[in-house]
This record gives sequence, structure tokens and C-alpha cells, in this order.
Amino acid sequence: IINRQLWTPRVILTTTACPNSQESIMNVRFGPFGMTACAYLALSLVAQAQFNYTTNSDNTLTITGYTGGIGSIDIPSSINGKTVTVIKDQAFMYNVILTRVTIPSTVTNIKYEAFRGCSSLTNITIGSGVSSMGSQVFWSCTNLNSVVISNGVTSIGASAFGYCTRLPSIVIPDSVTNIQGSAFQDCNKLTNAVIGNGVKSVGDWAFFRCTRLPNIEIGSGVNNIGDWAFDNCSSLTSITVNASNASYSSTNGVLFNKNKATLFRYPEGKGGSYAVPTGVTSIRYSSFFNCTNLTDVAVGGVTNIGEIGRAHV
Repeated sequence: IINRQLWTPRVILTTTACPNSQESIMNVRFGPFGMTACAYLALSLVAQAQFNYTTNSDNTLTITGYTGGIGSIDIPSSINGKTVTVIKDQAFMYNVILTRVTIPSTVTNIKYEAFRGCSSLTNITIGSGVSSMGSQVFWSCTNLNSVVISNGVTSIGASAFGYCTRLPSIVIPDSVTNIQGSAFQDCNKLTNAVIGNGVKSVGDWAFFRCTRLPNIEIGSGVNNIGDWAFDNCSSLTSITVNASNASYSSTNGVLFNKNKATLFRYPEGKGGSYAVPTGVTSIRYSSFFNCTNLTDVAVGGVTNIGEIGRAHV
């Protein structure tokens, strides 16, 4: 029989000026083994000291680097009373220690290549204050498997998530208006992609060579889809468009313009034979690019067939 001595925690309240702090705070100690508020503050100060930063003209801060050895980090919203608003270009580039990063809502801009090549990074949460992500921000984060983009981000930079080869799913919130070129290129484990209703433009090569992506959902706001945006997506069998979209439509997983006069893209993974619907007069170039499962196409009354559309049928 093991006897355990029971004790009632004592709560001691005092006012203390903590070391390395210009403020006096209420010091709370729980029992004989409790940690004081000063100790908590000390840990916080140590964590903040692991970030390099510069002061901006508006007296806010830009994070320029990280010298800590802890892989799971929350970027501070403030340091020494100054608000963190920017993550500098290449600030964490090729850091192989990082495994999880949370970016606070005070940050408004993540600049180019900020986390490029962080090969151990598995989880990233982007705060609602971020409005812009620069090019190649998470390029080649090859173990990244969870991304939360909060509603507030308006632009996803070129190649932002390119070569994130273990990313399985992405939901782009309605706040995003622009997905730039190659944003998700070579995310070859991506099996789910939802484009929010606020997105207006999907850039060239945006989902190029996402070889496991079976379908793509296009929101109501998209009015421009760049060249080769969904090319070399060999598992793609369906492209669906929100019925409220004013520029595009889809029928049986095939992408058309709104009035279905122009065929834009036949999904590469869709097989069998296909008869172009009555009323279609134009087949855009690359519409049937790399459709190796397609056995034959009846073009009907089509009068204009784009060069690559013809060459790869």
C-alpha cells in the first residue's frame, strides 16, 4: 500500500518587479512546487529572445530570423511592447528544426521565401491578419501536411506552396482574391482543393502536376483561369464550378465558359469517349492535353480548335 501525503495548495499573492521587466506584476505561487508569474514571464522573455527582429518606421517589428532550438513555435504578437507585423523574406529559410509554426493575427505580410525549404515543417497556421503571402513562401516544405489559411488572406503568392509534396488538402478561404502562378505546383499528394468564392484569378500552372488530385471545385467569383492551371493532373476526373459563377460553368466534370460555347478543359484522368456538346463552337488550346485515358472525341459543330487542343486529342 502506497500512502500519498495530501496537501492543499496555497495561493500566495504579492506584487513583484520581475527581473528584466520594466513592469511590476501580481506574483502568483501555487503551493511549494508552483511556478510564479515571474517565472512564466522569464520563459516568455527567453522565447522572444530567440527571434531576431528590426523596428519598422511605424514602430512595429519585422521578424528577420530565429535562433532557437525548439521546433514547435508560436511567433510572438509583440516583443518588448512593440507589435510584430511582418515576417521578412527568407527569415526562416532552410531551417530544418521547425516542425510547427503559428503566425499571429498581428502579422499582415509574410514576405517571399520566408519558410522556403523548411523540410521538417509539418504544420502551419496563418493568422487572420495576414493579407499577403509572397512568392515561394513555403516552397519545398516537403513534410508539410497541414495548412490553415485564415479568412483574411487576400493573395497567395507565386509558387507559395510549390513542391509541398506531402500536403494532402487545401481550403482557400473566401477572402483570397488571387492565386498566383504555380502556387500549388507539384503538390503530388494533394487530394482535395477547394477554391473559395472570393477568388477572382487562378494563375498559370497554379495546380500543375498535382498528380493525385481527383477533382477541383471552382468558386463563384473566378473570372480568370490561367494557362495550364490544371495540366499534368493525371488523376483529375472532375472540374466543378459554382452555379453562380458568371464566367465559367461545368457539365459532367468538363470546364466551359458560362454559355458553354467554349470548352476550356477536359480533365486528364477522365476516360472513355466524349462527344462535345451541341452549341460548343470553340475548343481552347490545351483542352485535351495529356488525356491518355480518352479513347475518342466527337467534335460535332466545332469550328475553332486550338492548336494544343487538336494535337493532344
